[in-house]
Amino acid sequence: MIAYQKIVDLLEHYLERERTVEESEKFCNSFMDMFYELSDALENEITQEIFEKLDDINLICDSYESNEDIRREDKYCIDETQLKDKVSVSVQEIKALVSKSI
Repeated sequence: MIAYQKIVDLLEHYLERERTVEESEKFCNSFMDMFYELSDALENEITQEIFEKLDDINLICDSYESNEDIRREDKYCIDETQLKDKVSVSVQEIKALVSKSI
């Protein structure tokens, strides 16, 4: 569970931080890099359902855009508040899946 714990630590750290552009960009870059690097290990450590929820967070991060003008043009893009809200919901869903699998 080493790879999974690294991801959980990053998620928890992010959710405790302010909703700033800098924190959002730092989190998304870190999460996407870490998820890519650890994906093979994660698939061996966790259920498919939990892996898919983590992949959802990866997609959420991919949709984050700090530039308001770009967000106005591309309705797919989300801001800092939406990012944190969506990540928070996904983390709660992951926690529910983990407690169900124990």
